[in-house]
Amino acid sequence: MGSGTTIDTPGGIWQIPGGVSPRFIELISSIFLPSLWPLAGAGLLKAFLSLFTNFGLLDTKGTTYTILNASADAIFYFLPMFLAINASKRFKTNQFTSMAVAGALVYPSIVAFASATDPITFLGLPVIAMNYTSSVIPIVIAVWLQSYLEKFLNKVLPHWLRNFTTPLLVMLVMVPLVLLSVGPLTTYAAKGTSAGVTTLFMAAPWLGGAIMGGLWQVFVLFGLHWGFVPIMLNDLTQQGYSLLSGPLLAAVLAQARPWSPAPPPRWSPWRPAPRSPWAPP
Repeated sequence: MGSGTTIDTPGGIWQIPGGVSPRFIELISSIFLPSLWPLAGAGLLKAFLSLFTNFGLLDTKGTTYTILNASADAIFYFLPMFLAINASKRFKTNQFTSMAVAGALVYPSIVAFASATDPITFLGLPVIAMNYTSSVIPIVIAVWLQSYLEKFLNKVLPHWLRNFTTPLLVMLVMVPLVLLSVGPLTTYAAKGTSAGVTTLFMAAPWLGGAIMGGLWQVFVLFGLHWGFVPIMLNDLTQQGYSLLSGPLLAAVLAQARPWSPAPPPRWSPWRPAPRSPWAPP
């Protein structure tokens, strides 16, 4: 394979060919790829739970269902914390500080702000109440900004003071900053992107399906398919479904065919027939 970027993942080493925006593709892959398979496993568990409840094998009010549903839903609910770990590795930040920032976004009192009727303020500044559970983009931008803040603090603070002062100042700055600006801006941008894709599929489903389904293998060949992962994840978290998955599923399944053994070789007059085992010597 030609020159490109290699990414070490739990499933092996992936190589992304060079070309259009290789650094952006590498960034998206390194953040989302490690959590992709646990998300797939949790999604399958949620599908099985839905199947069992529809067939009456599980009662949604029972404790067994509650435990299994928590097992399947936890990674989606606390998705910002999982992405914070991946993003901190990519941006070279303190992982536990990044998790603390993400944990503040999904803290029950912060989550309750989304349904509050009274205005929410921080030091007199208005806070736009958002629900950050299952969110994708806000924590990635927050960890990216954290990387610059941490580098600055580690440079200006004395060595004997930075160990506990840097996390203190990072959490003191980043959590209000995300709630005041980064979170609302990125959330609205994510919703706008999802709305744009949905509008394309609603206005011209044949065009959207033809573009995504017809060019999907080209995207995979050049490593560009990772750029659509956050869009599909955002659709699933915001809407509960993703219109991109339809044509992509058909494009992937179209490559498969039932397995069949190789046909026996045909006899040709240009080569001798195989010798019978019962023929005399």
